[in-house]
Amino acid sequence: MRYIEQKMKRKRVNFTLKLILIFLSVFSLYAFSGSLYGQNLNEWRFQFYLLSLWGILYSINYRFFGYSFLFLILWLLNFFVVSSSVSVIFSDTGNKRFETITLRLQNAPKTWLEVIEAAENSDILAVINPEIKEERKIKIPEKLFLSEGNNESNSSFVITDYPQQMAGKINFDLRNSGVFAKIKIKDKEYMTIMFDWSDLGRKQINKAFEILNKFVSAQDNPIIIMGNFGTVAWNKKFSEFLSANGLKVKNPIMSSCKNLLLPTTEYVVGYPNLEFDEDSFIQMENSHNDIWQSRLKI
Repeated sequence: MRYIEQKMKRKRVNFTLKLILIFLSVFSLYAFSGSLYGQNLNEWRFQFYLLSLWGILYSINYRFFGYSFLFLILWLLNFFVVSSSVSVIFSDTGNKRFETITLRLQNAPKTWLEVIEAAENSDILAVINPEIKEERKIKIPEKLFLSEGNNESNSSFVITDYPQQMAGKINFDLRNSGVFAKIKIKDKEYMTIMFDWSDLGRKQINKAFEILNKFVSAQDNPIIIMGNFGTVAWNKKFSEFLSANGLKVKNPIMSSCKNLLLPTTEYVVGYPNLEFDEDSFIQMENSHNDIWQSRLKI
Protein backbone atom coordinates (compact mmCIF):
# COMPACT_ATOMS: atom_id res chain seq x y z
CA MET A 1 0.00 0.00 0.00
CA ARG A 2 2.83 2.38 0.89
CA TYR A 3 4.52 1.65 -2.44
CA ILE A 4 1.32 2.59 -4.29
CA GLU A 5 1.02 5.83 -2.29
CA GLN A 6 4.61 6.80 -3.09
CA LYS A 7 4.09 6.00 -6.76
CA MET A 8 0.95 8.17 -6.89
CA LYS A 9 2.80 10.97 -5.12
CA ARG A 10 5.63 10.87 -7.67
CA LYS A 11 3.05 11.02 -10.45
CA ARG A 12 1.53 14.15 -8.89
CA VAL A 13 4.95 15.73 -8.46
CA ASN A 14 5.86 14.82 -12.03
CA PHE A 15 2.64 16.40 -13.34
CA THR A 16 3.17 19.56 -11.25
CA LEU A 17 6.76 20.01 -12.39
CA LYS A 18 5.88 19.36 -16.02
CA LEU A 19 3.01 21.86 -15.96
CA ILE A 20 5.08 24.60 -14.29
CA LEU A 21 8.01 23.93 -16.63
CA ILE A 22 5.82 24.28 -19.73
CA PHE A 23 4.19 27.52 -18.59
CA LEU A 24 7.48 28.97 -17.34
CA SER A 25 9.23 28.12 -20.63
CA VAL A 26 6.48 29.66 -22.73
CA PHE A 27 6.27 32.83 -20.62
CA SER A 28 10.05 33.29 -20.37
CA LEU A 29 10.56 32.96 -24.12
CA TYR A 30 7.48 34.93 -25.15
CA ALA A 31 8.67 37.79 -22.92
CA PHE A 32 11.40 38.42 -25.51
CA SER A 33 8.79 39.38 -28.10
CA GLY A 34 8.06 43.05 -28.66
CA SER A 35 4.30 42.55 -28.45
CA LEU A 36 2.21 44.16 -25.72
CA TYR A 37 1.73 40.81 -23.94
CA GLY A 38 5.45 40.09 -24.26
CA GLN A 39 6.35 43.42 -22.66
CA ASN A 40 3.92 42.75 -19.82
CA LEU A 41 5.41 39.29 -19.23
CA ASN A 42 8.92 40.76 -19.34
CA GLU A 43 8.14 42.78 -16.21
CA TRP A 44 7.64 39.52 -14.29
CA ARG A 45 11.06 38.09 -15.11
CA PHE A 46 12.31 38.32 -11.54
CA GLN A 47 9.33 36.24 -10.41
CA PHE A 48 10.13 33.75 -13.22
CA TYR A 49 13.68 33.67 -11.85
CA LEU A 50 12.41 32.83 -8.35
CA LEU A 51 9.98 30.22 -9.67
CA SER A 52 12.80 28.59 -11.66
CA LEU A 53 14.91 28.43 -8.51
CA TRP A 54 12.02 26.78 -6.67
CA GLY A 55 11.69 24.29 -9.56
CA ILE A 56 15.38 23.38 -9.28
CA LEU A 57 15.22 22.70 -5.55
CA TYR A 58 11.83 20.95 -5.68
CA SER A 59 12.82 18.62 -8.51
CA ILE A 60 16.15 17.76 -6.86
CA ASN A 61 14.32 16.99 -3.61
CA TYR A 62 12.16 14.41 -5.44
CA ARG A 63 15.06 13.22 -7.62
CA PHE A 64 13.68 14.47 -10.92
CA PHE A 65 17.12 15.49 -12.14
CA GLY A 66 16.03 15.97 -15.76
CA TYR A 67 13.53 18.61 -14.68
CA SER A 68 16.11 20.25 -12.41
CA PHE A 69 18.45 20.68 -15.41
CA LEU A 70 15.68 22.28 -17.50
CA PHE A 71 14.70 24.58 -14.63
CA LEU A 72 18.39 25.51 -14.30
CA ILE A 73 18.44 26.67 -17.94
CA LEU A 74 15.37 28.85 -17.35
CA TRP A 75 16.85 30.16 -14.10
CA LEU A 76 20.05 31.22 -15.88
CA LEU A 77 18.08 32.77 -18.74
CA ASN A 78 15.95 34.93 -16.46
CA PHE A 79 18.86 35.71 -14.15
CA PHE A 80 21.01 37.11 -16.96
CA VAL A 81 18.14 39.25 -18.29
CA VAL A 82 17.43 40.73 -14.85
CA SER A 83 21.05 41.10 -13.69
CA SER A 84 22.04 42.84 -16.93
CA SER A 85 20.36 45.99 -15.56
CA VAL A 86 20.01 45.61 -11.80
CA SER A 87 21.81 43.75 -9.01
CA VAL A 88 19.71 40.87 -7.73
CA ILE A 89 21.00 40.62 -4.16
CA PHE A 90 23.96 42.94 -3.52
CA SER A 91 24.11 46.65 -4.20
CA ASP A 92 26.59 47.85 -6.79
CA THR A 93 28.98 49.68 -4.48
CA GLY A 94 31.71 52.03 -5.53
CA ASN A 95 34.51 53.63 -3.56
CA LYS A 96 33.93 54.14 0.15
CA ARG A 97 32.68 57.65 0.86
CA PHE A 98 32.06 59.53 4.06
CA GLU A 99 29.02 61.65 3.19
CA THR A 100 25.63 59.99 3.58
CA ILE A 101 22.63 61.77 2.10
CA THR A 102 18.95 61.00 2.63
CA LEU A 103 16.57 61.43 -0.30
CA ARG A 104 12.80 61.31 0.02
CA LEU A 105 10.13 61.24 -2.66
CA GLN A 106 6.64 62.37 -1.70
CA ASN A 107 3.83 61.86 -4.19
CA ALA A 108 0.63 63.95 -4.26
CA PRO A 109 0.59 65.50 -0.75
CA LYS A 110 -2.61 67.36 0.06
CA THR A 111 -1.38 69.82 2.73
CA TRP A 112 1.71 71.88 3.48
CA LEU A 113 1.89 70.19 6.88
CA GLU A 114 2.60 66.88 5.10
CA VAL A 115 5.41 68.52 3.13
CA ILE A 116 7.10 70.14 6.13
CA GLU A 117 6.87 66.89 8.10
CA ALA A 118 8.46 64.95 5.23
CA ALA A 119 11.23 67.55 4.87
CA GLU A 120 12.41 66.95 8.43
CA ASN A 121 15.44 64.63 8.67
CA SER A 122 15.81 64.53 4.87
CA ASP A 123 18.59 66.14 2.85
CA ILE A 124 16.56 66.30 -0.35
CA LEU A 125 12.78 66.04 -0.59
CA ALA A 126 11.05 65.89 -3.97
CA VAL A 127 7.36 66.77 -3.85
CA ILE A 128 5.82 65.28 -6.99
CA ASN A 129 2.46 66.33 -8.45
CA PRO A 130 1.14 67.90 -5.21
CA GLU A 131 -2.59 68.34 -4.69
CA ILE A 132 -2.30 71.22 -2.24
CA LYS A 133 -5.23 73.62 -2.45
CA GLU A 134 -4.38 75.75 0.59
CA GLU A 135 -2.00 78.70 0.75
CA ARG A 136 1.38 78.10 2.34
CA LYS A 137 1.03 79.57 5.82
CA ILE A 138 3.64 77.30 7.38
CA LYS A 139 7.17 78.65 7.22
CA ILE A 140 9.82 76.56 5.48
CA PRO A 141 12.67 75.98 7.99
CA GLU A 142 15.56 78.38 7.35
CA LYS A 143 18.08 75.63 6.74
CA LEU A 144 16.04 74.30 3.81
CA PHE A 145 16.16 75.75 0.30
CA LEU A 146 12.90 75.72 -1.67
CA SER A 147 13.35 75.42 -5.42
CA GLU A 148 12.62 78.58 -7.39
CA GLY A 149 9.66 79.24 -9.64
CA ASN A 150 7.25 76.85 -7.96
CA ASN A 151 4.56 79.04 -6.52
CA GLU A 152 1.76 77.05 -8.14
CA SER A 153 0.04 74.69 -5.71
CA ASN A 154 0.01 71.85 -8.22
CA SER A 155 3.60 72.21 -9.42
CA SER A 156 6.28 69.70 -8.42
CA PHE A 157 9.12 71.17 -6.39
CA VAL A 158 12.15 70.20 -4.33
CA ILE A 159 13.30 71.12 -0.82
CA THR A 160 16.91 70.49 0.14
CA ASP A 161 19.39 70.98 2.95
CA TYR A 162 22.10 71.88 0.47
CA PRO A 163 22.53 75.18 -1.39
CA GLN A 164 21.05 74.88 -4.86
CA GLN A 165 23.05 76.03 -7.86
CA MET A 166 20.02 75.48 -10.05
CA ALA A 167 16.59 73.87 -9.60
CA GLY A 168 13.43 73.39 -11.56
CA LYS A 169 10.89 71.02 -12.99
CA ILE A 170 10.86 68.58 -15.94
CA ASN A 171 7.55 68.05 -17.72
CA PHE A 172 7.25 64.43 -18.82
CA ASP A 173 3.56 64.62 -19.65
CA LEU A 174 0.71 67.12 -19.48
CA ARG A 175 -0.16 65.86 -15.99
CA ASN A 176 3.20 64.50 -14.83
CA SER A 177 6.35 66.37 -13.89
CA GLY A 178 9.57 65.64 -12.07
CA VAL A 179 12.08 67.88 -10.34
CA PHE A 180 15.80 68.48 -10.63
CA ALA A 181 18.27 70.30 -8.42
CA LYS A 182 21.96 70.91 -8.85
CA ILE A 183 23.35 70.79 -5.33
CA LYS A 184 26.79 71.29 -3.86
CA ILE A 185 28.17 68.81 -1.34
CA LYS A 186 31.72 69.21 -0.04
CA ASP A 187 32.74 71.50 -2.91
CA LYS A 188 31.41 69.10 -5.54
CA GLU A 189 28.27 69.58 -7.61
CA TYR A 190 25.69 66.85 -8.25
CA MET A 191 22.58 66.86 -10.41
CA THR A 192 19.68 65.15 -8.65
CA ILE A 193 16.54 64.19 -10.58
CA MET A 194 13.40 62.77 -8.95
CA PHE A 195 10.03 61.76 -10.38
CA ASP A 196 7.12 59.30 -10.32
CA TRP A 197 5.93 57.74 -13.60
CA SER A 198 3.65 55.16 -11.96
CA ASP A 199 0.54 56.73 -13.47
CA LEU A 200 1.90 56.83 -17.03
CA GLY A 201 1.04 54.32 -19.76
CA ARG A 202 3.64 52.39 -21.73
CA LYS A 203 3.80 54.84 -24.65
CA GLN A 204 3.99 57.77 -22.24
CA ILE A 205 6.86 56.09 -20.36
CA ASN A 206 8.78 55.61 -23.62
CA LYS A 207 8.31 59.31 -24.38
CA ALA A 208 9.35 60.21 -20.82
CA PHE A 209 12.58 58.23 -21.28
CA GLU A 210 13.36 60.30 -24.38
CA ILE A 211 12.83 63.53 -22.43
CA LEU A 212 14.90 62.25 -19.49
CA ASN A 213 17.69 61.04 -21.77
CA LYS A 214 17.87 64.43 -23.49
CA PHE A 215 18.12 66.20 -20.13
CA VAL A 216 20.68 63.82 -18.60
CA SER A 217 22.94 63.75 -21.67
CA ALA A 218 23.25 67.55 -21.48
CA GLN A 219 24.62 67.48 -17.90
CA ASP A 220 28.29 67.69 -16.94
CA ASN A 221 27.90 66.84 -13.24
CA PRO A 222 27.47 63.37 -11.68
CA ILE A 223 23.85 62.24 -11.93
CA ILE A 224 21.67 60.91 -9.10
CA ILE A 225 18.17 59.76 -10.07
CA MET A 226 15.51 58.55 -7.67
CA GLY A 227 12.21 57.66 -9.25
CA ASN A 228 9.36 55.33 -9.92
CA PHE A 229 10.03 54.52 -13.57
CA GLY A 230 6.70 52.76 -14.09
CA THR A 231 8.57 49.79 -15.58
CA VAL A 232 11.35 47.35 -14.70
CA ALA A 233 15.06 48.06 -15.11
CA TRP A 234 15.49 45.38 -17.79
CA ASN A 235 12.88 47.06 -19.98
CA LYS A 236 14.44 47.81 -23.40
CA LYS A 237 14.03 51.60 -23.14
CA PHE A 238 15.37 51.59 -19.58
CA SER A 239 18.41 49.51 -20.53
CA GLU A 240 19.16 51.76 -23.51
CA PHE A 241 18.94 54.83 -21.26
CA LEU A 242 21.40 53.35 -18.75
CA SER A 243 23.84 52.31 -21.45
CA ALA A 244 23.70 55.65 -23.30
CA ASN A 245 24.54 57.66 -20.17
CA GLY A 246 26.93 55.30 -18.36
CA LEU A 247 24.58 54.97 -15.38
CA LYS A 248 23.75 52.02 -13.15
CA VAL A 249 20.83 50.94 -10.98
CA LYS A 250 22.07 51.13 -7.40
CA ASN A 251 19.39 49.53 -5.24
CA PRO A 252 19.40 45.72 -5.51
CA ILE A 253 16.10 44.10 -6.41
CA MET A 254 16.12 42.22 -3.08
CA SER A 255 16.33 45.47 -1.08
CA SER A 256 12.57 45.26 -0.47
CA CYS A 257 10.57 42.15 0.46
CA LYS A 258 7.58 43.26 -1.62
CA ASN A 259 9.74 42.81 -4.75
CA LEU A 260 9.50 39.06 -4.22
CA LEU A 261 5.82 39.16 -5.10
CA LEU A 262 5.47 42.12 -7.46
CA PRO A 263 7.77 43.64 -10.10
CA THR A 264 9.62 46.63 -8.71
CA THR A 265 9.61 49.89 -10.64
CA GLU A 266 11.29 52.09 -8.01
CA TYR A 267 14.99 52.57 -8.61
CA VAL A 268 17.94 54.69 -7.58
CA VAL A 269 20.15 55.30 -10.59
CA GLY A 270 23.53 57.02 -10.61
CA TYR A 271 27.14 57.29 -11.63
CA PRO A 272 29.36 54.20 -11.11
CA ASN A 273 30.93 55.28 -7.78
CA LEU A 274 27.65 56.18 -6.09
CA GLU A 275 27.05 53.78 -3.20
CA PHE A 276 23.59 52.61 -2.15
CA ASP A 277 22.99 52.22 1.59
CA GLU A 278 19.32 51.39 2.14
CA ASP A 279 15.78 52.35 1.21
CA SER A 280 12.40 52.09 2.87
CA PHE A 281 8.83 53.35 2.80
CA ILE A 282 7.85 55.44 5.79
CA GLN A 283 4.48 56.62 7.01
CA MET A 284 4.35 60.13 8.46
CA GLU A 285 1.76 61.11 11.05
CA ASN A 286 -0.05 63.57 8.76
CA SER A 287 0.78 61.98 5.40
CA HIS A 288 -1.84 60.48 3.08
CA ASN A 289 0.72 58.34 1.21
CA ASP A 290 3.86 56.44 2.16
CA ILE A 291 7.08 58.35 1.49
CA TRP A 292 9.93 56.58 -0.27
CA GLN A 293 13.27 57.17 1.42
CA SER A 294 16.73 56.26 0.13
CA ARG A 295 20.11 56.68 1.81
CA LEU A 296 23.19 57.04 -0.40
CA LYS A 297 26.92 57.43 0.21
CA ILE A 298 28.85 59.83 -1.98
